Amino acid sequence: MAEYRISLAQAIAHSAVHALLAWGQFKAAQTLAALRKDGKGAVIHRKHLLPQGHLFRYLSSPHYNLEMLIYLNLFCLVSGGGGGVAGCCFTCCCLSW
Repeated sequence: MAEYRISLAQAIAHSAVHALLAWGQFKAAQTLAALRKDGKGAVIHRKHLLPQGHLFRYLSSPHYNLEMLIYLNLFCLVSGGGGGVAGCCFTCCCLSW
């Protein structure tokens, strides 16, 4: 098996993408948590509401979509781009269940 090394630029790029995706997932979780709480953090009702704003304008579940992209980014990092399309598709399919 061939040795795989990444450059510093690749490591920084993957880290930046990971940080951006994780921040987006955090913001989506905050949006969901804010549906039932007031400004002080107290639960004000137990109704099921539709989230508004952030990525919820474009996706029905951005927290899950971002999770898939985080794992895809990690897969690309550890495979070195040599994992192939089949590996990427497998990763996405496993996470979509």
